[in-house]
Amino acid sequence: MKVHKNIASSTFLVILSIVIYLLIPHQIAVETDSIINARLVPKFTIILMFLFSLILLIKSIINAKRNPSEDDKITINFKEEIRVLLLLFFLFGYVVIMPLVGFIISSLIVAILVLVMMKVKKWTYYLSTIIAVFIIYYIFTILLNIPLP
Repeated sequence: MKVHKNIASSTFLVILSIVIYLLIPHQIAVETDSIINARLVPKFTIILMFLFSLILLIKSIINAKRNPSEDDKITINFKEEIRVLLLLFFLFGYVVIMPLVGFIISSLIVAILVLVMMKVKKWTYYLSTIIAVFIIYYIFTILLNIPLP
């Protein structure tokens, strides 16, 4: 399947900016009716992202109609992209299992699954990942006194 790079990416960013803009009131609580509050900068940033993405989308559509060349298109092979979907599944699973089994176990499971999925063979990468999980846990719980699940 061939798609225009700029049209695909700008369409995705327009949709993403709309979704994020709609989620901001549910994610950022404010206790004042003032215009300047905790939602101001996120809303401003998302509005800018929406506008620039929309401009890119319009320019890309006009350019694609004027010059229908194959240079701007990329081929997407869905069989090769399955790893990306699998990674997203792992990240979703990480969010779901962390409250159930805790930070250390869920982080170790997901990190090792990602390394296996990427076909990493060096044992040093696995060891450094395990050590990194424990260092992050130590920093947050002991040094910063921030509890992790």
